[in-house]
Amino acid sequence: MKIGRVKKTPEAGFDLTPMVDVVMLLVIFFVLSSQFAQAVRKALALPTEAGEAPGVMKPETLIVDIERDGTMSSGGQRLDREGLLATVRTQIRLAGAPEAVDLVVRADREGPAVHLNRVAIDLASLGVRSWKLATAGEGVTGRDGGER
Repeated sequence: MKIGRVKKTPEAGFDLTPMVDVVMLLVIFFVLSSQFAQAVRKALALPTEAGEAPGVMKPETLIVDIERDGTMSSGGQRLDREGLLATVRTQIRLAGAPEAVDLVVRADREGPAVHLNRVAIDLASLGVRSWKLATAGEGVTGRDGGER
């Protein structure tokens, strides 16, 4: 009887280095893309009232900026009244219903309320009755501080 060595079967293993590389690339991508989204926003003096706690903004959220002189823009592009209506109609088509549109209005607090009222009337005429007004939060001073 011949007794030999017990042969160990090698354990299967895998290298985590490529997975870590991919995860790091994804992290860098999302950090940079969020910075680009912030860069598109105009510096506005938002209302300083307290609002809801800031949540995660969906990619399909439409953000409309109203400057103090009444000019509007969305995604860095200037909009007139007809352009705003066309953009909101497109969002309604994509969302499926006016109630499903996710809309945030950023209005300069130093501008007259008539500009915001006009946008609210236009949105209501399209059936969009629920939208959010961005605020800077209670006691925040300066331009575009801590938007909510």
